[in-house]
Amino acid sequence: MVNILILDDDPARHRIFARALKGHKVRHAQHADDFAKEILRERADVVYLDHDLAYKVRHPTKVVDVRGHDHFVNGNDAAQFIAALFQNRRPTRVIIHSMNRHGASNIAETLEKAGVPYTVAPFNELFRNL
Repeated sequence: MVNILILDDDPARHRIFARALKGHKVRHAQHADDFAKEILRERADVVYLDHDLAYKVRHPTKVVDVRGHDHFVNGNDAAQFIAALFQNRRPTRVIIHSMNRHGASNIAETLEKAGVPYTVAPFNELFRNL
């Protein structure tokens, strides 16, 4: 059984992942803060990263709209977080499933520089044969 962590803000995609990856341990995060907590709590063998996340970031006491701010949180921020982890805490592989080609390229560049193995597979191609 593979331990998988998925970062995507779309609940429908999480349901598709859960069905497609049945039999594996699948953990879900819709926000970057949840992703960080999950990856620190337990190492993931495989991580799926989306680039474009919801414009709203959960704050402990309120929901903050971060559109137009420099601290917008996206999948590349999560990739930077992975790159900063100790080698034994990093996932074995990261799968970039973003439909945003530019965003996916930025994530790939971040992971490449850190020596983190990755694959780029847009979401619409992931489970084509199911």
